[in-house]
Amino acid sequence: AVLSPLLKAREYKSTTMPGISRSAERLLFVIILSGLYIMNQQSTSANINHHDDPYSSADPIPSTKPDCDNNNNEGIQRGLEQNASSNEFETITMAPTHSPTGTPMETGVVENESTPKEDVNATEQKWVKDRLVVHLGKEHFFWHYGQRRLCQMLQDMTLTGEIQQDPDYFRDPIPGRPTPKLVTELNCNSIRGYFGFGEGNWVSAVYSSRMAAARAKVDYSFSCRPDTRNPLKLLLPWLEVEQKAPTMDDPWPYTGPIATVEEVCAQNYAKIRLDKFADQIVDDMRKMAVSLLGSQNDGIRQHPSVPIDQPPMIPDVVLDDVVIHFRCGDIMGGGGRKDYGMIKFTEYLRWINKDETKRIGILTQPFDPKKLRQKDVYNAGKCKTATYLLHKTLQDFVPDATITIHNGDNETIPLVYARLVMAKQAFISLSSLTWFPLIGTFGHGYFQKGNEGVNPFAEYLPAKMDHVTMMTGAWLSQKQISKKTLNQTLQWFVTPE
Repeated sequence: AVLSPLLKAREYKSTTMPGISRSAERLLFVIILSGLYIMNQQSTSANINHHDDPYSSADPIPSTKPDCDNNNNEGIQRGLEQNASSNEFETITMAPTHSPTGTPMETGVVENESTPKEDVNATEQKWVKDRLVVHLGKEHFFWHYGQRRLCQMLQDMTLTGEIQQDPDYFRDPIPGRPTPKLVTELNCNSIRGYFGFGEGNWVSAVYSSRMAAARAKVDYSFSCRPDTRNPLKLLLPWLEVEQKAPTMDDPWPYTGPIATVEEVCAQNYAKIRLDKFADQIVDDMRKMAVSLLGSQNDGIRQHPSVPIDQPPMIPDVVLDDVVIHFRCGDIMGGGGRKDYGMIKFTEYLRWINKDETKRIGILTQPFDPKKLRQKDVYNAGKCKTATYLLHKTLQDFVPDATITIHNGDNETIPLVYARLVMAKQAFISLSSLTWFPLIGTFGHGYFQKGNEGVNPFAEYLPAKMDHVTMMTGAWLSQKQISKKTLNQTLQWFVTPE
């Protein structure tokens, strides 16, 4: 195809190039054609032996239309077309040799469905007793177009050019063969360093992959590597799951309308509708909170999977009636982001039920600079001052309430989640980290309206869940705060609208 236009052009050429004889021109033309042919052969060979990442950081951004009709997982496609009738299995490495950031990726052969590895970077597939099992690598999580790549891989796992809108499609994509399975096992201690994302981002990534697997009707498994499973300190162990593929009788395992392909497979985080998975998120958050803090005697703050008499994993925690997540360190640091910030303190007073509030808890970062992220160290004093002002504002509003700032060494993120879930009233800042326990609260949850950068799907929740309210009061972005003095910012916090 490359050489044909050149040959046709040469057929109609009647004169030689200026200054070059006919024989020399012919020799030059042959050399050019030979070079093009060799380049074409090398390109073909590379495409056969390697899986290229079509959405690496060096490539142009793909079409904004969130389609899922491209086949970019040739190894899976080949494997599916092979005869896998024996109990032997073949492993085909599916990942690019480098991550989107250019870091070399390690690949290896896996021996069963859940063989621990040092880390999971590569995406691999194998056959286990005629069952296709794909080990999901980090490059197929939702950042850097990973959600779209995941959907493309699911297309290949189900031998289809498109994840169908029809919920009854794909009940048995390969007749007579077990349902394909998507498996993820992570080193949950080391995930913070990957692309710089924190635990809240990883919670979003896990739920996004679960939602995609359910939409494509394949089995799904998520777990932490056994030696990195620490449920008292880490969130991801609480998300471990064996999720069966939907069936004809239960095409979407969660209440509400089935998520569309566009809502599941969007390459843009702002368009992934995690709210469609809210029922499962609520169940996971409540199970975690009850396991950590114990069943309560009110007949409400309990979970069917946790025996009422089971001792709490964290004993003797005094629960607060009102819990406020106060994110301040990075927001008061003088950055330029416009998509997250802080709401007026008077907005809390608008919603807090004074008559039923005896205890209030403020969840925030440590005040000791030695215990903070490097980028938050400089702002430790500002955050402390703002937190004390919030404490005073609340105390003036509810004089008889006991108000506690929870930011000590024992305040792990799972405990932060549990406090929000167990509260009668829970408030959060613009944060992907605390959005999940907020909707899982047994009480009533209050959140700031999301945007393209933070919780874009949150605005859909009040129509689906009557225990959450979206606060629409004024707020200052990080960029706006950077242009104010500390005193100006503090004064803005306490000035009514």
